[in-house]
Amino acid sequence: MEISLQDGVNNMKYEIKSSSSPVVVCTLAENEKLVTESGVSAVGSANIKVHTSSDVRFSRSFVKKTKAHKHLGRLYIRCARVGRTLSRILSGSALFHNVYLPRKGEGTVSLSSNYLGGTLVPLSVSGDGGYIVNKGGFFASEKGVRLSNCRLSLKDGLFGEGFFLQKLEGSGVAFIEAEGAVEKYTLKENEHLILDVGFLLAMSDSCTLRIKRRNALKTTVLGGKSLYSTDIAGPGTVYLNV
Repeated sequence: MEISLQDGVNNMKYEIKSSSSPVVVCTLAENEKLVTESGVSAVGSANIKVHTSSDVRFSRSFVKKTKAHKHLGRLYIRCARVGRTLSRILSGSALFHNVYLPRKGEGTVSLSSNYLGGTLVPLSVSGDGGYIVNKGGFFASEKGVRLSNCRLSLKDGLFGEGFFLQKLEGSGVAFIEAEGAVEKYTLKENEHLILDVGFLLAMSDSCTLRIKRRNALKTTVLGGKSLYSTDIAGPGTVYLNV
């Protein structure tokens, strides 16, 4: 997939160049931030500053000045941090993110995909709708995009895509990556897409996901199919890693 120069939701401009390993070239305005997963290969202009953030923070505003409340507040914050860290691990998110920030004028950052023959896909995230992304699918985003986790039900998590998926909210352009080619489907209201477990890359948060058991046992045993399939219902957009 090769995409010529495009404007982001905020000030960022980007261009995706296809090669054996796809590269997205992002042009940032002064003090505009670009966030990537840790471990992403990057080349930046000389005025680009980089710092690493865990992005695992909780408000301390509720911690009272009394000694007892301080102890309870600190304990709550520590437990919440542990819970959020575990959910990030289970959803395939990195514990740390790299933040790129140009100083004294415009700057450029080139980010290389982690997969040879992979695909980078831009997603426009806005207040009207975000995206649910499969484990490890998030690649980079403008600072206005918030990365969090969403939890599936016991059945959907145990027999399907995993208990935790990534969620993109806020406003800005985000990039997701796939190991191979990507197919895009647009579903209407109550329109369904049935696929094998593991092929989902991302979907609009307006879509619903259910894991269903196949009725044909013969197909499962003799056809080499999984006992369960992923059922996605619209409206929304679905990206498959094929």
